[in-house]
Amino acid sequence: MKVLTPYVLVGIGGFLGANARFILASWMNQLFGPLFPYGTFWVNITGSFVLGFLLPLLQAGFVPHSRPMIFLICIGFIGSFTTFSTFEYETHSLFDEGSWLLALANIFGSLFVGLIAVHFGIGLARRWL
Repeated sequence: MKVLTPYVLVGIGGFLGANARFILASWMNQLFGPLFPYGTFWVNITGSFVLGFLLPLLQAGFVPHSRPMIFLICIGFIGSFTTFSTFEYETHSLFDEGSWLLALANIFGSLFVGLIAVHFGIGLARRWL
């Protein structure tokens, strides 16, 4: 079971994070309306803050049982709550390491190549419809 423990923790955290995202995003969209994707926006901002706050503390061993907490909370919960937070954290790490070009490539590549991928995915789906 010890080998499976990280996967179980990530799975439990993922289940909880995905449901938290659904609940929070639905609530925000009901509260503020469909004009702007408020739910997704706030999920991404809060997830980025929580990951930025918790991961350094857990990586430093500041909290007891840090390694399992990384699997449960950072990878599982926050990872399914928003992958944007991971993108933000990893990009910040690249800037911190002085890898400005890689950080900028990650930013522009993720945004623009991601938009192109969405465009082609929608186009392919529409062809099937």
